[in-house]
Amino acid sequence: MPQKALIIVPCYNEAARLNMEAFKSFSGEYAFLFANDGSTDDTAKIIEPYCNEHIYLYNLPQNSGKSEAVRQGFIHGLTLPIMEHIEWMGFWDADLATPLEELEKFFLFRQHFYPQADVIIGSRIRRLGSTVKRNFGRHVLGRVFATVADSLFHLNCYDTQCGAKLFKKALVPEFVGEPFISQWAFDVELLTRIRHHKMVEYPLSDWQDVAGSKLKVQRVAFKVLRDFYRMNQKYNHNKTA
Repeated sequence: MPQKALIIVPCYNEAARLNMEAFKSFSGEYAFLFANDGSTDDTAKIIEPYCNEHIYLYNLPQNSGKSEAVRQGFIHGLTLPIMEHIEWMGFWDADLATPLEELEKFFLFRQHFYPQADVIIGSRIRRLGSTVKRNFGRHVLGRVFATVADSLFHLNCYDTQCGAKLFKKALVPEFVGEPFISQWAFDVELLTRIRHHKMVEYPLSDWQDVAGSKLKVQRVAFKVLRDFYRMNQKYNHNKTA
């Protein structure tokens, strides 16, 4: 069965949270590449028994942060023989805060409403009929983050930070050519690199905070503002006429 997409799954010390049976159950229709970001626990050992023509493991030599794990995962993914038959690539959080059942809904959303879209971004919007459960404090900080990002980079995106995104394969070389400035806000930087393409947001039906996240938003707030300044200098101030 041909896969609809290759999904990059960045991992760092995820042994306690990986549900490989869930990934296996979707691996007939989708292919998964786990980018193991120098984990020091049993993450690689848990993934290895599941590896086949649909599930791949790529071990980074050392911990480099989620942004670089995602970037290297895309770069390695493009070299896989299966990519000859795959038109879409994406990345997905290893903790499955966004259930894999949402993958098919991404494509149905595009098919029925935005068939010309090159990028589909998951959006954690609470609404009737959905199950979106977010930590209140992280949600508030996330809204501040999104407002600042939109004012600087004009992405018109409600939720840049959702860890579920899909891209036309042809776009990938446009955003993986060089490391991201920001480890913490790389989603914004990635989207800024391809903001001239058609991007749409799919309002997720189901998303839940999963315990064990390694990102402490309050601790990186200053770093994010610093990175926004650097990104603004590069992507906005250095435009050629």
